[in-house]
Amino acid sequence: MKPIKVAVLWHQHQPYYKYKGEFLLPWVRLHGVKDYYDLPALLNEFPQVKQTFNLVPSLMQQIEEYITNSTSDTVQELTRLQAKYLTNEQKSQILNQFFVLNHDNLVKPYERYNQLFINAFDQEQAIANWTTQDWLDLQVWYNLAWLGQLSRRAPFANRLFCKHRNFTEAEKIELLEFHKQILARIIPEMSRLQRLGQIEICVSPMYHPILPLLCDSNVSRETLPNGTLLNPQYKWTEDAINQIDMGIEMYQQYFAHSPKGMWPSEGSVSNDVLNIMATKGIQWVATDESVLANSLGDDYKATYKYFPNEVQTKDGAITVFFRDHSLSDKIGFLYSNWNSYDAACNFREDLFAIRNQIIDLHGEDALDSAVIPIILDGENCWEFYHDNGIHFFRDFFRMLSSNEEIETILFSEALNLPIPNFLPAISNIRAGSWINGNFAIWIGDEEDVTAWNYLSCVRKIADERRSEFSVQQYNEIIKEIYIAEGSDWFWWYGPEFDAPNRSDFDKMFRWHISNIYAMMGMTPPEELSNPIMKERNTYTGYSTMAKND
Repeated sequence: MKPIKVAVLWHQHQPYYKYKGEFLLPWVRLHGVKDYYDLPALLNEFPQVKQTFNLVPSLMQQIEEYITNSTSDTVQELTRLQAKYLTNEQKSQILNQFFVLNHDNLVKPYERYNQLFINAFDQEQAIANWTTQDWLDLQVWYNLAWLGQLSRRAPFANRLFCKHRNFTEAEKIELLEFHKQILARIIPEMSRLQRLGQIEICVSPMYHPILPLLCDSNVSRETLPNGTLLNPQYKWTEDAINQIDMGIEMYQQYFAHSPKGMWPSEGSVSNDVLNIMATKGIQWVATDESVLANSLGDDYKATYKYFPNEVQTKDGAITVFFRDHSLSDKIGFLYSNWNSYDAACNFREDLFAIRNQIIDLHGEDALDSAVIPIILDGENCWEFYHDNGIHFFRDFFRMLSSNEEIETILFSEALNLPIPNFLPAISNIRAGSWINGNFAIWIGDEEDVTAWNYLSCVRKIADERRSEFSVQQYNEIIKEIYIAEGSDWFWWYGPEFDAPNRSDFDKMFRWHISNIYAMMGMTPPEELSNPIMKERNTYTGYSTMAKND
């Protein structure tokens, strides 16, 4: 009996959070100690399960800055402050920052932390009446609650969970050091698993830009024909090339070889982008099934997404995988409220149903070529799972490794699979992303267009004045531009998403644009002093900023 092959990719990324010499948001560190180490390390319990991990270079860079103590984040600095010397302003900052996480799974299970949470609803009373020990316990609990399930096994972590309250200043500082130790294990653990052949590590462009929009912002019209055009048009293919080159170079620095695969930011592809990647030696990329459906039109069949397709660009061939949207989203959005065993069984039955569908439509020999691509965020959904999803992972990985009808493979292992004769050749990729097969999230709203126009104007000026700067000066300017091209700034513009620190992304984006003007000796336009985002006041309750793609 031929098995169905399953390729799972966990996308791990954070934008570059540095703002005025400090990481404004703590998500690299907190997801690092909760998710980025635990998920690959857990695979040691299941040596037969193969998985692929995507590491975004801006994430790797920030992990390194934490490890070397060259940069810290705002929450770290608020944690380091001695509780007995906190000012009222610092106390207010702590109350606003130290409950930004999932309450049901990361606060409520801990009596002391939950009581602090309840008492913090009246901030004025908390600031006036809390004891020094209250503040110290809160400083510890916010950082303690983020520890991943594997890291909690450590004797020091167990000490703090057992103690529960009355923490000391020394224990608080040691907890921050423990965070750094976990961060330092992430890439070595991944490297070891990659050397063992159990995982594959792929990469993304340096600062996670939407590559098709860098090459030509008008490409958004392929799927959004009535979308607003930028003024001036964004058309900087060299930026897309350089962001890809920088990502590959950073990967090589960490892993001593070139990546075979690339997850383009937000699964965003176009003909130009695939051509660039092919010329850079990238052998495979992945995107969403909606891109395949848009590209094939009437020739599309639902089973076609289960077959890697070799796309011929003008400068070479590249293999493209199209993720199963429904299966990926089940893990990301549905199973968190399920019993973990039931979720794993449901997923297995879906895999069997797909296997049978392929056999019914294309014959059993088609299984030799078929791969089910499962691709989703490797960080944001887990705090919505009980115990950070470890029970689901164990049941899921056990299911994948114990069934003869299922075989997990790395994406690069699928490169040599035969291409079935019935699969239509793709002569033209319809530009799109893994969100609805278009770029509406990043360029479809008035706020998005405003932000892009700010970026487009300053990018044009930088190019026109390039000869006025030394090589070093221009490199510093262009780095700021590349950071400002990152997808996350535009993700939070528009009405689609909300979070307690959403406005920080607007602040960072405008700060980068203002920096570019200042570096060119120009006064930033006055409008950059004003928020692009409109106030909505739709966010209620405490939760992480988690961005679920």
